[in-house]
Amino acid sequence: MSPLDGLLGCAGIWRGTNKLLDPHIKTPEHSFATAMVSPVLGGRFVRIGYSWVFYGDPQEGSILFGYEKKRDLVTAYWIDTWHLNDKVMICTGTAVAGELNVLGSYAPPAGPDWGWRIVVTPREEKAISIRMFNVEPEGRESFTVESHFRRGEES
Repeated sequence: MSPLDGLLGCAGIWRGTNKLLDPHIKTPEHSFATAMVSPVLGGRFVRIGYSWVFYGDPQEGSILFGYEKKRDLVTAYWIDTWHLNDKVMICTGTAVAGELNVLGSYAPPAGPDWGWRIVVTPREEKAISIRMFNVEPEGRESFTVESHFRRGEES
């Protein structure tokens, strides 16, 4: 059994809501969101493609999850239009009870790298949540993004 099985069981189209807390604005922005979960390479990988809106501007992103059995390591390659623009973030982490928890890093304009944690929780093929956290160099985390999806309906 692979840690990706729970998410693979959620293949299909999802609808829901997205909440983003921009640290510069300090007010959460709520929007409608969609997601498509797809197996890749016969289920060796699973991709979540998602879309949402930020103050009227359409945004999209994609997370490709894999699992390295020998190292018991969940891997993820994250891209999006709002946070990363033309960069790819490579993340690694774990899976516990089907919840995928990965961490990557990015270079801010000045100072040491910051972390970015992504937690994806499939809920028995009925719901999916995606939560993202900014991680300061000292380890403090702050909520940044939260999306909740259900099949064919807004969460």
